[in-house]
Amino acid sequence: MKQLSLTLLVLIVNSMSFAQTYTLWSIGDTIDIVTQPKPATLLMGGATEDDRAMKRFLQYANGGDVVVIRTSGADGYNNYMYSQLGVNVHSVRTFLIPNIAAANDSFVVQTVRKAEALWIAGGDQWTYISNWKNTALENALNYLVNVKKAPIGGTSAGMAVMGEYYNSAQGGSAVSATVLNNPYDATVTIGNSDFIQNSFMNDIITDTHFDNPDRKGRLMTFIARTWKDQNQKISGIACEEYTSVFIDTNFKATVYGGQPTYDDNAFFVKIDCEGNNAIEQCISGSPLNWKQDSSVVKVYKIPADTTGTRYFDLRNFSGNANYPNNGGLWEDWWVSNGQFNSRVGSTLNCMPNSVEDNPYESSRYLVYPNPSMNGIFTIQSNHVNSAFTYRLFNVIGQVVPIQPLESSFNSSRFQLLNLASGIYFLQLSDEKGMTQLKIKVD
Repeated sequence: MKQLSLTLLVLIVNSMSFAQTYTLWSIGDTIDIVTQPKPATLLMGGATEDDRAMKRFLQYANGGDVVVIRTSGADGYNNYMYSQLGVNVHSVRTFLIPNIAAANDSFVVQTVRKAEALWIAGGDQWTYISNWKNTALENALNYLVNVKKAPIGGTSAGMAVMGEYYNSAQGGSAVSATVLNNPYDATVTIGNSDFIQNSFMNDIITDTHFDNPDRKGRLMTFIARTWKDQNQKISGIACEEYTSVFIDTNFKATVYGGQPTYDDNAFFVKIDCEGNNAIEQCISGSPLNWKQDSSVVKVYKIPADTTGTRYFDLRNFSGNANYPNNGGLWEDWWVSNGQFNSRVGSTLNCMPNSVEDNPYESSRYLVYPNPSMNGIFTIQSNHVNSAFTYRLFNVIGQVVPIQPLESSFNSSRFQLLNLASGIYFLQLSDEKGMTQLKIKVD
């Protein structure tokens, strides 16, 4: 486990006005090295770090430079990552970045961009959002994730800002009992799509310290509010305090933890694909009521152990995916007039709401050309007076950005913005329900 200790070199850098902008603690070789990192995402629940998960994280840096960022605290990660885990890294640098000026400092930004791994320490996620969002540091983080393909991870507040959707904590820490009885309480502040752009975390919100205190109710509230306010059915990943989730490029989210010393779990949360899951009541000043058939949300709960053999396949967050998981049990969650409820549940079944004999064809729609060579498709409704809406997903259920080209009442033409060959899933909705079709880019 990590131990707090000062490293040999402490560098305090001041701005031109002599007001401190950032603090740097460094250990190892300060001359930059270039290696080939591998992409990964590590989420930790917020207590003591799990050594097994952290070793794997450092291995993905491939002997390169590691950067830790935070808005409070000190250099506790430096010796832990550099020498205590037995994984070779070139250097570890911890930056204290407590304000916007520091987040725009050229040395800070360039050091982050040159890193082969990035770790966000615990703290207060609102200080991260308020001081790092819309800065050069944010651009550097997204460069690491999307261009350099370096591993990124975080614990506690660092995990809390990892999802496309995030609880910013602008109004303070949301408490389950409070927000279940008023889902529009001031502590429910959900940001989305405007900070870390990590494709493995698309349409996902995270929660930490999940058992201390019990935060199941507030996660249900976050998901309900996002559906109600933004018409987005997001999923969730939550970790109890001594639990870690390591996500690799095969979409496998491996769970690590400290059983039998710590009886902690990871939770993978998705709105059920079957039955009526509409929210009965989600309004300001009144209790959340979201129960329907008492299985509005499906949860795969994995007890965290030391083996690294238990996992959830993130492709199961897709609208039509049923991939094997290992080591967990399904639960059903619901909220009845402000009271959170759960029970042993059945397996998630996310087959399309409407299945055609040929998944590439539909009696209600014509989609052409299919396959497409350039990612441009035309959708034509076979009913002249039928308006429709559509969304596009990749094979792991992430929304794919598209550019609408032209449309009429019963016809639309669009192009994939980030063209990549493969299979996609086109969801078409009209007054008769939803149809899901496969489309292909060659």
